[in-house]
Amino acid sequence: MSTISSDITPALEARHRRGWSAALLVLLLVAAAFVLAACGDDDSESASDAPASTATAGSFPVTVEGAFGSATIEQAPQRVVTIGWSDADVALALGVKPVGTFDIGPDFPKGVGPWAAERFGDETPELLKLTDGLPFEKIAALRPDLIVAVQSGVTAEEHAKLEQLAPTVTYREGRGAYLTPWKEQTELIGAALGQPDQARELIEQTDATIAKAREDHPDLQGKSFSFVAASDPSQLSVYAPDDLRVQFMESIGMRLSEGQQKLVAGEEFFVSLSFERIDELKADALVAWFNTPAARKTFTDQPAFRGFETVERGGFAPLDIVQAQAQGAPTPLSIPWAIENVTPVIEKAVAGDGPRS
Repeated sequence: MSTISSDITPALEARHRRGWSAALLVLLLVAAAFVLAACGDDDSESASDAPASTATAGSFPVTVEGAFGSATIEQAPQRVVTIGWSDADVALALGVKPVGTFDIGPDFPKGVGPWAAERFGDETPELLKLTDGLPFEKIAALRPDLIVAVQSGVTAEEHAKLEQLAPTVTYREGRGAYLTPWKEQTELIGAALGQPDQARELIEQTDATIAKAREDHPDLQGKSFSFVAASDPSQLSVYAPDDLRVQFMESIGMRLSEGQQKLVAGEEFFVSLSFERIDELKADALVAWFNTPAARKTFTDQPAFRGFETVERGGFAPLDIVQAQAQGAPTPLSIPWAIENVTPVIEKAVAGDGPRS
């Protein structure tokens, strides 16, 4: 996102640690001010008043298993609400326009990135703020016939309430909140929309795109990276192997640095690390993402950062919020965009041409 204000980091961190449904875990632990703003007035037609594009009518009923039981969808849904932080991407890729979706922030006025926004056409979905928990009343007002919460952190209690509104598809049992791999996410949403074959095709096409990216970027193959964000001016958040950001980097042929692997061993999402220990993250590229230019400056002004060998060598790869969303919440729509817009940043770092600030 371009300009963001008001710090919600502590609230998001607390929700994650309690297992509560957080609002966009990708924005967790960034040393910057951030608020999920409403999309504001829009003269275009609102998707909240129009039915979504329907799934294939002949593919129902379908039953999808999730962490809190099964969801049975009797007929092609016409009013889909997505509350997983990238679930709308998958629905749109399958030709279904959600009537309501996760409010990511002001740089995402339709609740999705530039890789997906045009698929809404002139319609704008109702954007749902999750900073204070799930807005059940607003979701109910959208009259959903399917709720998609795959890339989410919904709890059993929240799921029970959502099920009273419409069949609700969640992440699978045993899968951590916000940690569903994009292929599994696509399979689950494709099944719920009565389009399992189309979902498989999307996966195959995206796999081919990733394979081509590895061929097109031989300089990245086998190179090491560390991936962090700043939780406050004194600490880094160091991501674990299951995090989707890390998985994207590995999918294009890179490997998580040995130092980071040791630091996050046994962790599901992240560990905190003081800036004074940043040398433990030595790698060919240090990847970090930022809400705002101000957040980046706070990060790069740290003496430990400036003295870090990887940075001195030109191995710093900073990502803005849109780039971070594309590769941090990968989907069949965002992955090609990330390959085109994120990979060059990583390449510069690996080549030693990254910025020092």
